[in-house]
Amino acid sequence: MNKNVSKYASEHWSNSDYKVRAEIAHQKSVCVATSVVRKAVLETFEKAFCLGEEEMKHKATEAFRHFVEDYCNESGRKDIAAESEHYLKVFNELINA
Repeated sequence: MNKNVSKYASEHWSNSDYKVRAEIAHQKSVCVATSVVRKAVLETFEKAFCLGEEEMKHKATEAFRHFVEDYCNESGRKDIAAESEHYLKVFNELINA
């Protein structure tokens, strides 16, 4: 606590009053610190969640690409394999909607 505040407190407040006010000030500073930490944790979680979501979309797109390009070609559906870019575009629009 600031020296001027301490001097004022000692001159104008009783000892118990000073202790209560000091405890209130301490609790307020703890609440502010907790709020700042909570906000930082939530922002970090949100960023991680978004990165995880993007990674999942990327993996899904790659799996769909493999299916359209390789499996359809190997199974004789060359018409679908030939139009793979169109199907990938539609797939990406659907998962990003």
